[in-house]
Amino acid sequence: MDTGCALEQDAIRSNTYEELLANNQALQDKNTALQEQLRVAHTENQEQYVWAVCNSTVFQKWTAYWNGIQQLSRAMDLKVRELRGRLAKSQGDLAKERFLHARTMAEVHRLRDERDIAHRTARIFPAEPGPDTVAGGSIPDFTLFPGDGFLNEEDFEMGKNPHVYGRPDGFFPRL
Repeated sequence: MDTGCALEQDAIRSNTYEELLANNQALQDKNTALQEQLRVAHTENQEQYVWAVCNSTVFQKWTAYWNGIQQLSRAMDLKVRELRGRLAKSQGDLAKERFLHARTMAEVHRLRDERDIAHRTARIFPAEPGPDTVAGGSIPDFTLFPGDGFLNEEDFEMGKNPHVYGRPDGFFPRL
């Protein structure tokens, strides 16, 4: 029994020794694979570090570029706001000038119309020179006649004198 036990122990030892050798070889292979993975990871880490440095440099340059664009945009916005203000002011001044011009021209046309009416009336109703004459003719009292008080050339066409003959509706249009 003693001999059988010794053989059995030797078999266990030898089996265990072979297993240990196999396990050792497997661990060495695993260690080699892990070292290779570590080397690859270290290389990738270095590459990523280099890319990170490059990217940070690019990012810094891009950030500086973007900040420059933002500053330029703000400056342009301020300039546009200033120009719009100046344009609004000049348009307001222009509108005021146009209003004054229109009012002046309306007054000029009104005075010209009054002068033309006075000349036309003086030609239609000639009078002896006197205190009530203007431009060689008297100014009649239009309150005596119906209508708006203005005589137009159309009122005297074909020899019709509205002050003499009148109109059926009693109104003298201003044409």
